[in-house]
Amino acid sequence: MIKEYWIYMLECDNGSLYTGYTTDMNRRIREHVDKNRGAKFTSGFRPIATAACWRLLGTRSEALKVEAFIKSMSRKEKDELIKKPRTLASKTAAVLPGVKLYVHKLDKKDRANKILQNASPEHR
Repeated sequence: MIKEYWIYMLECDNGSLYTGYTTDMNRRIREHVDKNRGAKFTSGFRPIATAACWRLLGTRSEALKVEAFIKSMSRKEKDELIKKPRTLASKTAAVLPGVKLYVHKLDKKDRANKILQNASPEHR
């Protein structure tokens, strides 16, 4: 079934990057901030900012493939992807032809980053 998915990279307090996917970006960020509901990784290494985010119109399987593709990248490649997020579509074209990926431009007004910035200390 074609749906809207979000593939995202979070910067964590230890300098690492966490990659995930969701159908509701703001809900998922709140879950990552809440130690009891986030991923195992982000319960140990608190997310501090959204590093990159893409909107995908496609299937869950396609979203998982894009997430796995990013996770398979080296740190250097991920850093380049953060600098040039539009390149993800061309990088995944061979693996997922026809998948529509849109860059979600992040700025200080971005809701996901506000959730991270405004998290209470016990959730950091």
